[in-house]
Amino acid sequence: DETEFSGLTEAVNDLGEGDIDQIVVIVGPEGGITHAEVDALVSAGARTAVLGPTILRASTAGPVALAIVQTLLGRWK
Repeated sequence: DETEFSGLTEAVNDLGEGDIDQIVVIVGPEGGITHAEVDALVSAGARTAVLGPTILRASTAGPVALAIVQTLLGRWK
């Protein structure tokens, strides 16, 4: 979420041990996710995060986010 201040690294590091297998990365369409969609996701238990100051295309944001998560979890070194 480009309006978020917390990064993906912080969001993953804040997870408890039991939550690690529950990670789901949601990438919105080109143009972004609406505020209503973000609110619905947060109400369902999602946590918003930002990848950085540069907004990536939807086709790139997912693989980048997954690479970050895999690295933070120690699955990629």
